[in-house]
Amino acid sequence: MADFRPRRPGKHGNKLTLRLVEAVVVLLFLYAIATWAVGAFSIIQVNSSTNVTFTNATALFTLSGSEYAASVVDSTPSSAQLSITRVPAFQNPTFYVTMYMDNTTNFNGTMGRYANMQLKLLSTGSKSADVQITPIPSTIVLNPTASRITVAGSTLTPVAVGGNVNVTTVPTTSIGVTSTITTSATTSIPGQAGGYLKAQSILASSEYFSLMNNYTVLYKDTVNCTAPSYNLTFTAYNHFAPSGPSAYSNVSMVTPYSAAINITNSSVHTYYATYKTFSHSTLTTGAAMVITINVTSGLIANVTFEGAFYGQTDAKLSSGYVTAKGLGACGILVA
Repeated sequence: MADFRPRRPGKHGNKLTLRLVEAVVVLLFLYAIATWAVGAFSIIQVNSSTNVTFTNATALFTLSGSEYAASVVDSTPSSAQLSITRVPAFQNPTFYVTMYMDNTTNFNGTMGRYANMQLKLLSTGSKSADVQITPIPSTIVLNPTASRITVAGSTLTPVAVGGNVNVTTVPTTSIGVTSTITTSATTSIPGQAGGYLKAQSILASSEYFSLMNNYTVLYKDTVNCTAPSYNLTFTAYNHFAPSGPSAYSNVSMVTPYSAAINITNSSVHTYYATYKTFSHSTLTTGAAMVITINVTSGLIANVTFEGAFYGQTDAKLSSGYVTAKGLGACGILVA
C-alpha cells in the first residue's frame, strides 16, 4: 500500500532551496547596484534646448562634443550660481556662472573666444536651479556674458593621475588689476617636500607673474573688442585705417583670448612654469613664456619667450602692456 504520509525534505533538497534563495538575493543586489549606477552616473545629452535641474550634487552633461560637471553653488528666489568645469577637471578651470530669473547668460566652458552655450534660469529652490541649456552653433558669434562669469579662486586639490598632480586657481593683484590665473602642476617625477608650493611661491613673488597676470586680463577683455571698435582704435593710434594683414579679421585670429600657467618639474630641484596662450591660430596657441625655477636656491634660473611672445623681452612686454591697457578692450590687438 502506498505511503502518503508527509516526508521531511532530505539534505539535497535543503541545499537546492538555499542556493535558489542565494541566487535571488544576488540578482536583486546586482539589480539595485545597476539601477543606482545608472542614476548616479547618467550623463545628460544637450543636443538642443534642454531643461536640466541642477542641485548641489555634481551632474554631468555633454554639449558639442565636450563633457561638463556642474552643480549649484548658491540660489535665491531670483538668481542662482552654477559651478561648471569641463571634464577632465584637473586640466580645466572651474567657472562660477551667475544667472538671473528668465534671463539668458552666454558662456563658453572650453575657454574659447565666443560662447558655445546659452543658460536661462527658469526657477530656483533650496540649493537647486532649473536651467535651460541651449547649444550655440559655431556659425553664430556671441560673446560670453563676462560680467557674470568668474574663475573659481584659491583652491588646491591634489589629484593622483600618473604622478603628482595639483590644480589650483590663484587670486592675484597687479598694477591696479585684480584677476585670476589658472595654474596646474603635472609631474611623474617625485618633487622634494613642498617643491610645487615653493615653486609657486617663487613665481608669485616675481615680476613675471604680474606680467603674465596683466596680459591674461588684456586677453580676457578682447571679448569686448568688435570690428567697428577695433577699426576706430587702430585708426586713432596709427593715423591710418587698418587693411590687409592689419584688418580685424586677420588680427583677431592670432591674438590670444585666454591664457593659463602649467607648472612641471624635471627633478627635485628644477621646476618649469609655462605660460600658455590660446587663440584661433596654431601660431599663438601654446607656450609663450617658460620660466625655470630652482626651488633649492629660491631663484628664477632662466626665462625664454616663444609663440605669442616670440622675440619679446620682459621690458618690451611691460611697455606693450601699458600701451595696450591705455587703448581699451582692443588695445592688445592694436599695440
